[in-house]
Amino acid sequence: MTLKKFFIFLLLLGNVASSIAQTVTCKVLYSASANQSLYDVQVMDSNSLEAAGKNGTFIIIEKLNDSFVVNESIMLDETVYHILPTNNYDLMLCNKSSIQAFAEHQIYSNTIDCKRNQAIYCGAYQNDSCFIGSLHTKIAAGSKAIPHGRIFITNQQAKVLHTKKYWASAIWDIYKNHQHVEALKYNLFGTRILQWNGKHWQKKKHYPYLLHKAFATDSTIIYCGSKNFRRQFGVVLINNKVYKIPQTDVVWDVAMVGNTIIACGSKGKLLYKNNSTDEFKTLDTKTNFNMYDIVKVDSYTAIVVGQNGVVVEVRVN
Repeated sequence: MTLKKFFIFLLLLGNVASSIAQTVTCKVLYSASANQSLYDVQVMDSNSLEAAGKNGTFIIIEKLNDSFVVNESIMLDETVYHILPTNNYDLMLCNKSSIQAFAEHQIYSNTIDCKRNQAIYCGAYQNDSCFIGSLHTKIAAGSKAIPHGRIFITNQQAKVLHTKKYWASAIWDIYKNHQHVEALKYNLFGTRILQWNGKHWQKKKHYPYLLHKAFATDSTIIYCGSKNFRRQFGVVLINNKVYKIPQTDVVWDVAMVGNTIIACGSKGKLLYKNNSTDEFKTLDTKTNFNMYDIVKVDSYTAIVVGQNGVVVEVRVN
């Protein structure tokens, strides 16, 4: 073996050893009650996160040194399905067509022009515009109804600039993919990717699954959800490759920490996969609570929130 080949061998051996030595662990930090489920969590700055959810539950998670502390909850006026950070304040996207802006410990509210049975469910912020997706309140609460999905484009003061209605479809997620804003529109035939071109929403790729969330990086686009509205098993799509997740009937959200993909699902399931593995492994949270949302905090940590106000720290070492 030549000296050059020997060094290449050592390099490859080191990469293999590194991937084998990598461990993923989780720890429950906080749990409230059945009436305080958390639906969304967002990083506000390097030392704090905000989470919100059922019946107006709102908590602040602070990072102190290398650990997290969950502050007592603040009750807002109504259920919050999504928190949308903007340049000026943290925009709470709420039920009953209202938007509540929370800044400097004050709450400012506005109402967008949609029917009372609409739940504002998701959103993205780009170039001083808020892209907001809604669906029927019964769908948001886990019941059956015609979705009546809508996408609104507003300014930061919640003035509506553009509206698109999708009578028989639900808008599950709106996200940024490179320089584009995209949406996940679902009906009984599957999920259609919509892309905003500056004037209207263009139809892009179609998938025969109920895709609930998307996560985009410079080189990877990850979708997650379930087989269909009956669920049966969860799915994760990574650059169009489909992974079936029989451990859970739905994967609610995904994030990437370093080279590790972390997913959260129903019945307390947390799953992870890195570049060296062909399938997802399961983390034991020791709870049976649904895990609804996950956000990357730094290069080795993520925070997951879910049913009963549970807050879980996931660490990649």
